[in-house]
Amino acid sequence: MNVTHSILWLFDQHQARRIRVIENTFAGKKTVSTLFWGLRYGLLPLLGSQKNLNRHQLEREVQTEIDAGHAIRTNQQILLTPTGQQLKTAGLTEAYHPQFYSGWLNVDLGRTMQRLLLAGQVVSEYRVHQSRYFPYETDFETMGQVKQWFRRNKSDSLGQKFYQELERVLNGVSVQTADDFVRQLIGHDQPGETLSQISQASKMPVASILAERFDVLTRMAQLGSAGELPLIQDLVGDLVRFPLSRGAMTTFNQFQRGRTLGEIAQQYGLKIGTVREHLLEAAIILPLAQFPYAALLGSRTDQLRQLYPDEAQMDDWQFQDIMEAGLDWDFFWFRLYQVWRTKET
Repeated sequence: MNVTHSILWLFDQHQARRIRVIENTFAGKKTVSTLFWGLRYGLLPLLGSQKNLNRHQLEREVQTEIDAGHAIRTNQQILLTPTGQQLKTAGLTEAYHPQFYSGWLNVDLGRTMQRLLLAGQVVSEYRVHQSRYFPYETDFETMGQVKQWFRRNKSDSLGQKFYQELERVLNGVSVQTADDFVRQLIGHDQPGETLSQISQASKMPVASILAERFDVLTRMAQLGSAGELPLIQDLVGDLVRFPLSRGAMTTFNQFQRGRTLGEIAQQYGLKIGTVREHLLEAAIILPLAQFPYAALLGSRTDQLRQLYPDEAQMDDWQFQDIMEAGLDWDFFWFRLYQVWRTKET
């Protein structure tokens, strides 16, 4: 894909998509609406991966594609034109295909990269006994974490161990991916290249370079959790996360123990709507087999199947159909069924 069209992969010719949902997905906002539509768009693994995404830059890139005739905007939603879809399809054929896409959700990718960039620079400068340099500019939390990590692990062999572990990670990806990732790292007299610079040099879209980065970081997290990277695990191990919020996890665990929604609400002083939102979050994020859809929906399942037989048109389903059928149901049941059918297709 031409690097100037790399934004197209976020959109589709047949499914209108809201820019704000995509932006909120990148930013990691866990409203049920963002999670659900992130799931429907197939972009949920990107949750929280670009917390510093520039909204105006995203809007400009979308407008560029609209002006070029590759997309149209309707009711604050974006649809690709046939030409845009062709460019997207051609680009995806040429682009990098992630190996660990589903695992991205389990790692705080942005903060992991920030720590790795600064730690790599610190180790590199330490190896050449250089104490006067301009450190990589990042947030105070990252600076503090890396400083403490360096103090814990400072030794003459630090550099050798760090680079051996990094090599262990990169040995599990392609040579191209490893090279593109290393070019981003900062070291002594090595400022590190931006995604755009690597994109131009490799003739790959920025989205592909970013996907390569996320794959490397996810593989790093998996190896670290398995005990194979003790030094790097000490640096970023706390950024491996279970994507459910604490409230959703508590509610789901209580439900699994046989508590009713009303009992959970009463025990924790929650509104019944909040309990339902927790369960929707769990349904959206957990693998299909780990959520008891059939048990929770019960006899409603057959009625919902009759009301909504065409799953290909799921984005157009209306809750109003349930009300017109004379069923006094909360919106929760409608959305839960949509999540279930999405995951089964």
